[in-house]
Amino acid sequence: MKKIFLTIMITAMLIFAGCTGEGGSSSSSTSGGQTFKGGDKALELTFENGMPPAKILDQGKRPYQIRMKIKNEGEYSIEDKKAHVVITGIDEANFNLVGKSSQELPAIRGYKKQGSQEIKGGEVMAMFSDVKYMADIFSGSMPVTFFADLCYPYETQVSSIVCINGDTSYKPEGELKVCDLEGTKSSTSSGAPVSIENVKQLYGGNDHSIMLNFDIVHKPTSTNSFLFERNSLDSKCKIGGVNPMSNVEKKNKVTYLIETEIGGKKFNCENGLNQGTIILSDNRYPVSCTLDTTSESEYNKPIKINLKYDYLERFEKTITVEHYGN
Repeated sequence: MKKIFLTIMITAMLIFAGCTGEGGSSSSSTSGGQTFKGGDKALELTFENGMPPAKILDQGKRPYQIRMKIKNEGEYSIEDKKAHVVITGIDEANFNLVGKSSQELPAIRGYKKQGSQEIKGGEVMAMFSDVKYMADIFSGSMPVTFFADLCYPYETQVSSIVCINGDTSYKPEGELKVCDLEGTKSSTSSGAPVSIENVKQLYGGNDHSIMLNFDIVHKPTSTNSFLFERNSLDSKCKIGGVNPMSNVEKKNKVTYLIETEIGGKKFNCENGLNQGTIILSDNRYPVSCTLDTTSESEYNKPIKINLKYDYLERFEKTITVEHYGN
């Protein structure tokens, strides 16, 4: 009976391994020992039903509320008062929003996975009260469109693996090879609109170095999603008080950092450092780095790359203004 029970247990373990191994599918991904949910989302905003109502009155009659739910669908936790939502595309005086069209948001937790436990991203509410349409449209009705701009800092954590070898002139084959000094490397990115793709390792140009290439990629969450240099957007989702889209020096910028060191040595990228701020073109930028591997043995090494940026997304809402007294 013990032999039969042992056989059944081994068979079950093999079946389970086959279902969860490299060829299986999962809602999360793992590389270099790090598990991420992945995806290209960050904060998502939705207007609460009936807030604002579909129809309102002119001349300041019948005040109403604009209420929005903001949920963190990504994996970076945003600190208190770092994210902002702004009602824009309007005359603030005409909507009774002078000096109160912008709100700071509380901390919003990102998605986390701790062992087998999944902790969903946090949700917060933003509400603008006593909103009124002050103007007189004189007769009939007309549509009015306004926007909610949501801006915040965000980060992406990336995990990959590189092959380290102190003598890259030696190319072991077959059973003597520990890892591949050339080729595509697996990588995973935390859930965020900016990620890393096409991680490739090459020989570094001499007998004691490796080269690491990768692409930083922006996958916009919508047609109204925009990327800016970290710490550039203010509490009104502007740069220097003006429309951020006009600031080409800050737009489409991402700061990257290869955090991992090998034997106390850092990666050497385009600027001679292991970090830099780059400008994406067509939502992509290729990065190339080298690493001195002198005196290292041959082994696989997990590496961690961090990406930082500001994010802005615009959400549209149209309501109907009716003339009071129709």
